[in-house]
Amino acid sequence: MKKLLLLLLLVVSPTYAGPKKFFKHFTGPVADKKFWIVAGGVAAASFLDGYSTQRCVNTGACREHNPLFGDHPSNLRTYGQGAAMTAGEIGLLYWMKRLGHREDSQPNRGKRFYRDLWMYEGFAFTGIHTYAAVHNFRNPTSFAPVCDGRPCQ
Repeated sequence: MKKLLLLLLLVVSPTYAGPKKFFKHFTGPVADKKFWIVAGGVAAASFLDGYSTQRCVNTGACREHNPLFGDHPSNLRTYGQGAAMTAGEIGLLYWMKRLGHREDSQPNRGKRFYRDLWMYEGFAFTGIHTYAAVHNFRNPTSFAPVCDGRPCQ
């Protein structure tokens, strides 16, 4: 029964044989200098956000508001989950830039906004992480000396 359903699915599945230029992609590299500058900005802002969060949480004056991390995340959890989230953000940037390089007959062809949408998203990620880092650094106790997870007396 399973083989019959699989055969039926393969036979009935729609296929598309369009003109060759419809599937033509941009021939240049997707991960060029501009991509790595934006990705580096996202990674640096994300690291600064994680560092300032740990610095503030370790004084005992702050708590993390992101429910994925918990109220008082450890260094490993902050940097590990932060690195995974940053890798996902950069992967999304790469995917969006690759889609923006298509040279097919889409209605968005030739419009600079859609071609550079990946860059605007990168700036948004950088801005969000920078805002969070500045917010953490503005706490007056975030740079107090830390002894065993509490401010030193």
